[in-house]
Amino acid sequence: MTFSAPPRGWARPRIARAAPKPCVLVVDDDPFVLSFVRTALTGAGYRTLGAADFDSAVTLFESTSPPVSLAVLDVSMPGVDGTEVLRELRRARPALPAIFMSGELDPDLSNYLANHLRAEGAAALLAKPVRADDLCATVAAALAGHC
Repeated sequence: MTFSAPPRGWARPRIARAAPKPCVLVVDDDPFVLSFVRTALTGAGYRTLGAADFDSAVTLFESTSPPVSLAVLDVSMPGVDGTEVLRELRRARPALPAIFMSGELDPDLSNYLANHLRAEGAAALLAKPVRADDLCATVAAALAGHC
C-alpha cells in the first residue's frame, strides 16, 4: 500500500488543544480530608495538588505550571493556620482566590470566623465534613468570581 501527499491546496487538519484545566491546591493536615477533597475535585474535572503543611504548600504553589487557580485551605493546622498559608501564597499572586474549610464550626464561632476570613479575602468558608457537590459548586463559583 502506498500513501501519497494530499493534493495541492488541501490544508492539514489542525488539532484543537484543550485549555488547561484549573488547578486547585488543597492544604489540609488530615490525610482523609485531603484525599477526599482532591478526589472530589478531580472527579469534577479539576487538576489538584495536595499538601499537608505550610512548607509543602508553598513549594507546590511555586513549582506548578500552569499556575494554581485556587486554594482550598484548612483553617486550623498544627503550627500554622490557613490564613498564614494564604498570605504567603498571595505574596506571589495577590488575587489568588481561596476557600477555607473548618471542622470546628459552631453557630457563634462561625459568624466571627466567616467575618475574619472574609477580611482576609476568602471566597467562602465550608464546614467539615463537606459534601462533594457543595465543595465542587463552591469551587466553581469562586473560580468564576461569584463568591
